Amino acid sequence: KYKKQNKYLIKKKNIFFSILVYDILPYTNPNWFALKKYKFIFRKYILSLKIYSQILTISKKVQFDLTNNFKNYFNKKKINPIKLGSNFGRRFNQDYKKKNSDNIKFLIVGTLEPRKGHKEIVKIFNNIAEEDFNIELIIVGKLGWKYDDILQEITTSKFFNNRLFYYQNLRDYDLTKKYLSCDIVIVPSYDEGFGLPIVEGINFKKIVLA
Repeated sequence: KYKKQNKYLIKKKNIFFSILVYDILPYTNPNWFALKKYKFIFRKYILSLKIYSQILTISKKVQFDLTNNFKNYFNKKKINPIKLGSNFGRRFNQDYKKKNSDNIKFLIVGTLEPRKGHKEIVKIFNNIAEEDFNIELIIVGKLGWKYDDILQEITTSKFFNNRLFYYQNLRDYDLTKKYLSCDIVIVPSYDEGFGLPIVEGINFKKIVLA
């Protein structure tokens, strides 16, 4: 229904439509998602993108995924990556006091889902923390899908709420304080575009491991 309506508006009414694509992971990696037959469903969505005047992607990686997986289908000139910016201003840098701990703090920001790599990082942290008492891991992110194993890995750690902390929902102000108080931002995703945590980590002059 919407495809026909949009097609009519684009062709008959001469309206320029852009559509923003974050990723095509339900097509390339359906095993990371909860819905069965997601690859087949998502493929139909991807093919419908052809009717739009322009396709915007959040990174060159997503642009590559589209053109590589659907060769000879899309006009490459119609697919353009955009640049992500940080939402946070720099005024916090002057107002925020330096952390009062000598611990090295690692921060992960991102929705809890299999492709994000939280579970693997928590396992690594648990092993290192047994011998290194000067490290902390802070995880910030809402619950996504297939998160049960990830959440269990976090909450059953012997360091949970001691040197391993998880926050499901934080206001921008509180998230900013987490960025400022950490030493290293980790982005452990198996597959993802150039995401906001990378941009925000760099914005706050932190070491970023991605």
